[in-house]
Amino acid sequence: ILSGQVIIPKNKHHEVKKPCGIGDGTLTKVDANYGTGWGQETFENELKKMDTAIKYGADVVMDLSLGGKLDKLRKTGLKRSPVPFGTVPIYQAAITAITEAKNIADMTPEIILETIEKQAKQGVDFMTIHAGILYDVVKNLKKSGRLTGICSRGGSLLAEYMLLNKEENPLLENFDKILEIAYKYDITLSLGSALRSGAIHDSTDITQVGETIVTSKLHKEALKANVQNMIEGPGHMVMSDISTNVKLIKKMTDGAPLYFLGPIVLDVAVGYDNIVAAIGGATAAHAGTNLLCYVTPVEDR
Repeated sequence: ILSGQVIIPKNKHHEVKKPCGIGDGTLTKVDANYGTGWGQETFENELKKMDTAIKYGADVVMDLSLGGKLDKLRKTGLKRSPVPFGTVPIYQAAITAITEAKNIADMTPEIILETIEKQAKQGVDFMTIHAGILYDVVKNLKKSGRLTGICSRGGSLLAEYMLLNKEENPLLENFDKILEIAYKYDITLSLGSALRSGAIHDSTDITQVGETIVTSKLHKEALKANVQNMIEGPGHMVMSDISTNVKLIKKMTDGAPLYFLGPIVLDVAVGYDNIVAAIGGATAAHAGTNLLCYVTPVEDR
């Protein structure tokens, strides 16, 4: 744990009845995601998804809500969840800016930090922070040859903010303040993969690897500040590239816990992502990935 190779997500204000270690030397863990969409006011079905995921073995859960009663859902989920509970604060910060100022360009660093601190006080155990996506990369992304650009929701929100304001990533610029909040509440940071591949064509390109170089530096900064953290990995890639990616990221980050989103190993499996992701996830786990992310279906409305 002191070396940064294993984490135990646990906020000082959250009673985690089923804690878990994530990292080398432990079993691969599974993260189940749920959340409300824009304009969705009721959330009981989302909590049922969380309950079901935990019942069948999810080790951690995340609330990725974008609409409705965000704070109420989070507080209820935290109270109900016996396992570590995560969020992506930039979602609520963006919603706040759009709701109050009608423009994501007005998502000030103050709004972002206030959102992180509010969720920290509520008891969130781990947070995805997309601090590795840089303004210069976003500005030149169209020239990169990528097919899918940015598939990360948090990455897209930040990219829009940076392009509109012609400014650097506010999460990167205020990373020291984020570390202070994380240390204060003992929050684990998940250093997000905003530039993960959204198509096999884009896998392991210079854009993705460049972000990992940045997050590897942030990983070391977090350790110096006594803040637990893990590294998020890429999305789409062919099966034969999974082991190489795991080894590459592990080497770049001195063996930090690795969190894979998928990976999806076939681009043309729309409607069967669960099966394709399970194949990719099993392969990634065998290669040394420590946490696998899976999203529960969004309810038709």
